[in-house]
Amino acid sequence: MQAFFPDFIVDGGGVFLESKYDGGVVESWLEQFDGDLQATERMINHMHIYDVFEGCSEGVDNRVFEQLAEVIALSWRLVLREKFADKEFSVLVSNSDQDYGPVVTFFQII
Repeated sequence: MQAFFPDFIVDGGGVFLESKYDGGVVESWLEQFDGDLQATERMINHMHIYDVFEGCSEGVDNRVFEQLAEVIALSWRLVLREKFADKEFSVLVSNSDQDYGPVVTFFQII
């Protein structure tokens, strides 16, 4: 399943989820963030857990989605370490009032 074992695209030193990658969008965010690659990766490489499991959320306790976010984050850490041994990444889970449910994102630590 792509949510747990995603593929990646490397572009201009950045690492992006293949499922979210669009060269024009990357360029646009890089421009908006004044060339900040970390901010661009963080913006593009996020996954809203509710969106992934859309249609399966009726009657499901939010803690289940929080746990799924943690498992996906762990999987991403392992996959990123395996595929990019020469790079270091931060994989974060958030679930604030500003988010639409739990969110997983990653970016390089430069």
